[in-house]
Amino acid sequence: MRRLFGYRRIHDLLRPEFPGVNHKRVYRLYSPAQLAVRKRKKVRRAANDKFRDECLNEHWFETLVQARSTIASWRQDYGQVRPHSILGRIPPAEFAQRHRIINQRPPAYSKEIK
Repeated sequence: MRRLFGYRRIHDLLRPEFPGVNHKRVYRLYSPAQLAVRKRKKVRRAANDKFRDECLNEHWFETLVQARSTIASWRQDYGQVRPHSILGRIPPAEFAQRHRIINQRPPAYSKEIK
């Protein structure tokens, strides 16, 4: 369960399936519904702060197995699915894949010298 969903994050999640929908249209639907996230100071939050706010503070763990499972699920979502603004509003996994494709070098071939 994700807690902090602003209209921009909703747009980021919709963009792959609905490329014609821009952030302004999402905002027009988001505003009348009176949806909002808590306003915070304009300070960059570290991943540990997000982890604490969105995972640890939201769940009550009764067993170590439950804690490990919930934390693994949050980490997978944070690293694979959730768009990050610093990466151009795409998920880290997609960013890494694009980076690998761009930086692939053709296999070097060697000429035998006779």
